[in-house]
Amino acid sequence: AFDAAPQIAAYADFVHNQYAAAAAGADKLAGAVDELLRAPSPDTLAAARAAWVAARPAYLETEAFRFYDGPIEAIEGDINSWPMNEAYIDYVEGAPKSGIINSGTDSITAAGLAAINQKSDEADVTTGWHAIEFLLWGQDLSESGPGNRRHTDYTAGEGNNDRRRAYLKAVTDKL
Repeated sequence: AFDAAPQIAAYADFVHNQYAAAAAGADKLAGAVDELLRAPSPDTLAAARAAWVAARPAYLETEAFRFYDGPIEAIEGDINSWPMNEAYIDYVEGAPKSGIINSGTDSITAAGLAAINQKSDEADVTTGWHAIEFLLWGQDLSESGPGNRRHTDYTAGEGNNDRRRAYLKAVTDKL
């Protein structure tokens, strides 16, 4: 009669700590995004990108918990869906007016974005890590590095920037 209670408790603590670390990383990312939106500059954009890069590994460690249909399965589609149709969210090369941001029609709130996440196609991702990644770096057209979105895409009052700002804020807060 083996008592596995100590092992089960230790595993539960381990899982909880992993999720707590992922949440703490997402909170730091949200703070960096808030700073970018408060004062868009090359430095605040770089800091938001660095926060995304720093937060991602803690989340990735929680991926192992998905394989036994744990509670994360209920929200995984809102957190880490992939592949992603970037043109569903914002402009891409050859389609400068594409995406939710440029449509002016869809609600840019966390609830509104969740409601249309993967609505017509699994690649029509609106939320999660990859959506934030695209919003911070832009379309990746380089063979030697990531995308190169300009910080001026987040300057308030210019073109659709206010919708882009609202999108980045909503999707980061949702994460």
